[in-house]
Amino acid sequence: MARNELNNIRRRIKDAEANQENPIIAELRRRKEELDTEIVRIDDTVDSLNREIGEFLNEKTQRAKRIEELSKKIKCFGEK
Repeated sequence: MARNELNNIRRRIKDAEANQENPIIAELRRRKEELDTEIVRIDDTVDSLNREIGEFLNEKTQRAKRIEELSKKIKCFGEK
């Protein structure tokens, strides 16, 4: 039983090693690496844009508060 399992594992290893030399598989691996790199780049861009969005939302909130403060002052000034 163990001998058969060992032979199966050896055959799988041999098949995998043979596939590494296959030019089609090598090209697919190269393309996969390129795509993985592109995914990382896009994820970094998305993270950066999300940070920017957060900053803009904070700025918007601060400006809305400032407008509200100034509006109150103008209203009080107009009542005098």
